[in-house]
Amino acid sequence: MTLEDELKGDPECPRGLFDMVNAIGPDIPNPDVYTPTTFEMFMSSIESPDALLDGYYLAKAGGRYVGISNLWRSQGSPDVLYQGLTGVLREFRGRGVAWALKMRTIAYAKEHGFRQIRTWNNTMNRPILSINEALGFVKQPVWITFEKDLARGAAR
Repeated sequence: MTLEDELKGDPECPRGLFDMVNAIGPDIPNPDVYTPTTFEMFMSSIESPDALLDGYYLAKAGGRYVGISNLWRSQGSPDVLYQGLTGVLREFRGRGVAWALKMRTIAYAKEHGFRQIRTWNNTMNRPILSINEALGFVKQPVWITFEKDLARGAAR
């Protein structure tokens, strides 16, 4: 289902979606400690003019959101989409949920005439890298994050 469809049936659904995203967040490899987003920040992201609510796919088990994979418009390249978060609650991983959601985003892009989907992954996130590689995403040059700890030793 899409966020667009969910909002039509339940305008309060963003709260459950917000809870799921914050539950998935700590498991996403990141050079920094995970900081949960606020509900207001989350709402601003789905209300953004770049958000594609009909390209924002969700998985549910019972009445609970368990997976997400979403797409965003590219202001600089109108024929390109950006892949946002693809994630699944820990207890639902390994069942093909992320794969199915990613397949849906690819179908959406094709159906709407986009030429490319771009996404970013941490190199330590082997599960999503495996999915992206198997689906034909091509690795691009890497970004390297540097850190200088100013609390240690003499400054140079």
